[in-house]
Amino acid sequence: MFPALQALTAKFSRRPTIAAREMRDLLESDRAAFLEAAVKLIKGPGSEPSHQYLLTLLVTENLILERLANPVGLDFDDAAQIARCIQAAIDPSLAIKLLRLTLPSQTGAAAVTRLDRLLRVLEIVGAISDDSRTMPLLARLVGHPDMIVRSKVALLIGRINKNLCWVEARLNESDARVRANAVESIWGLDSPESRQVFATAIEDPDNRVAGNGALGLYRCGDLAAAEAMVQMLAHAHPKFRSTAAWAMGESADPRFLGALTAGLSEPDTSVRQRIFSAIVKIRRRIQEIQCKARLQVVITRSEITGNARTLSLAVVGSGNHPVTQLNPPEVVIFEQNAVVHRINLQTRTKADHAAAGFALPRMLDLDEPFRRALAEGLGNFLRYKRNLDSWAALHYRTAPVAAGPVLEFRLDSALLRSGSGVASPTASAAVVAATARESIEFSTDPGAFIRSFESVDPQAASCESQGEAARRLVVALSKMRGSRCLFVFSSAATTTSWEEISDHARLNRAAVYLIALGHEIPDETTALCRETGGDARVAASPNQLIAVCERAAASLAGLYTVDYLLPASFNGRVKVQIYSEQGFGEDTFQASPEAARPPATVLSATVDA
Repeated sequence: MFPALQALTAKFSRRPTIAAREMRDLLESDRAAFLEAAVKLIKGPGSEPSHQYLLTLLVTENLILERLANPVGLDFDDAAQIARCIQAAIDPSLAIKLLRLTLPSQTGAAAVTRLDRLLRVLEIVGAISDDSRTMPLLARLVGHPDMIVRSKVALLIGRINKNLCWVEARLNESDARVRANAVESIWGLDSPESRQVFATAIEDPDNRVAGNGALGLYRCGDLAAAEAMVQMLAHAHPKFRSTAAWAMGESADPRFLGALTAGLSEPDTSVRQRIFSAIVKIRRRIQEIQCKARLQVVITRSEITGNARTLSLAVVGSGNHPVTQLNPPEVVIFEQNAVVHRINLQTRTKADHAAAGFALPRMLDLDEPFRRALAEGLGNFLRYKRNLDSWAALHYRTAPVAAGPVLEFRLDSALLRSGSGVASPTASAAVVAATARESIEFSTDPGAFIRSFESVDPQAASCESQGEAARRLVVALSKMRGSRCLFVFSSAATTTSWEEISDHARLNRAAVYLIALGHEIPDETTALCRETGGDARVAASPNQLIAVCERAAASLAGLYTVDYLLPASFNGRVKVQIYSEQGFGEDTFQASPEAARPPATVLSATVDA
């Protein structure tokens, strides 16, 4: 029968009418043999017209239902694939008809009574349908004497109706399979009530129920589940350790890699195999994510208060666009090489554009490397500039006119091509700086920003001090929309009235950042800058200046805050890794563990309400 039917399927595309008639003749000659030959031909994916016709023939002749229910000679994957094709293109009521085979009818007993066939029907229904019309039929199977049947029915009912009260009631069942499947049935449902159900399930005395609860809570983005999985991996009973490894593998979360690797010394063979399988899944996901775009991750601030740390993060993706909508499981934090599992992640709302003012020294009595570092540092801002960001630069004098070398900025046009601003700047000729009495013009054109500090005229007027430049820029920023921030590059310690500048900045919701080029910053000045939402940072070397500028530039794009409790032992070093569908990135921060409020390594901007 099989060779003849195979020949007809090959002929079908050329002469469908004749091939169809000959197929029906074969069917009439031996229905049983035709059924087995047809099933063998249509196993696996296939959308050929001949396959569709064979399936239609089997459905209309009422041959396929009981064959799908029979696991002999037809594995589950093939049966489910055939069922999906029928459900999608031929008979949308297939799931209902399959369930009816398992129940007595008015005319006689159920067509499917053997346990293996009944379980096969439930598995296929679960794979192809979440139709609420199956609920009355499933309800008749709730009281089935076999516990495995009851547990699978509980899973199907829970998936279909997402009724948390029904699931909670199932948690009181004596059969652990029923409890476990009830919990699994609401995976993907994220609400305070579902989270409570998952949290309750984690405390269940059965390992499978607890594992399903932990995985369900994890998929809600609650990292209390990650902590529970790690604790479960150290459970005294190997069944719990095995379940913990399974749940970690299902999550494919890199945060578990360290705990799983340490567990490779597990004495129980089955647990060790489960651990190895989980490690393979996690490493595969790491490779997949690292093949995506590289993310720029920046720890913009780290503050320790008591036994808690608060981090501010900037995450920038391709095209210098901020990465939005990160979920807690995508953020992995290490304190002294140990993973922090329970964190609170919040998105800091930011405007889609920023107004930034730069107070720059016109003359620097510094070594040449510092001059190049400042130019390169400002170039980093241009790399991250967004199209709508409007910036302005204002110089201040650091010495009497002609008393020192003039700082000349020349930024490579490649910086502009790599950013999101104008493709190429206007040719930079000598441009006379604006006088202190002229208004400050903000521009979205990065070329204008470059020209504003490219003056080569040593006699050009500028602000007499960095304090005057800062005050003028704060006033100008008050008229701008979006995030407002002021960057003051200080070439020497001065008697600037930072209290007055801080008051004006807070009144106008502008964040003030003071970047000291090779000199110390008084603590009171640092505190005043932080009160505005900004910060103060010493760049003791050219390389530090470049790093501070790059981090400040990245932080303008978007921010997250992360709060968590510090472990009992920590050394001030924290590392953040992001594993997102948008890509991978990481950053580290090192500070003294004794510092209650360690200085921020990166600068950030405030938001215009």
